[in-house]
Amino acid sequence: MAPHLRTIIVMLDADDVPDAIQRNTMRLLQYCEIPRRFHGTLIDRCFGYLKDRSTPVAVRVFSMTVLHRLIEKEPDLKKELQIILEDELPYASPGFVSRARKILQKTDCQ
Repeated sequence: MAPHLRTIIVMLDADDVPDAIQRNTMRLLQYCEIPRRFHGTLIDRCFGYLKDRSTPVAVRVFSMTVLHRLIEKEPDLKKELQIILEDELPYASPGFVSRARKILQKTDCQ
């Protein structure tokens, strides 16, 4: 994955990326070690997915996990993630709520 990571992350910034590509890319990124040089771009993209309620639930849930892994190295972002997750909980699907609660518990935000 490492040689292709830049291409994959840049591809997510395109306007017309199909939902399936977003979903599978974010699913894959959950398990990859992401070099520090990509953290800023990926954090912005993941927060964008989380805030956009028109984004498919699977993409939002996988983005949540990627963010959780990245903010372990960027603790200043824990509060921002907590605020977004708590704001979304009343409107979210059961899958989103389940993952959000687990992440909030793991990050000691509650």
